[in-house]
Amino acid sequence: MNAAPGGTVLFTSPTFYTNFRWGDYSAVTLDPKAYSITGGTCDAGRRAWIVNEKINSQTIWGSRIGRIGFC
Repeated sequence: MNAAPGGTVLFTSPTFYTNFRWGDYSAVTLDPKAYSITGGTCDAGRRAWIVNEKINSQTIWGSRIGRIGFC
């Protein structure tokens, strides 16, 4: 089984956690144009996109979008 190694923190919230819910919506998907497996090797262009809900303040929400590579 292959596993992605631990990485770097991309973003931390500028505000502390309160009883208001945030961060419930997240997604990770492989980039279909960059995904292919050739002979069991890992292509250099393989990557995924990450989307996560974030909070700017107690009344302003936003999204963070990131791209990660596998090789």
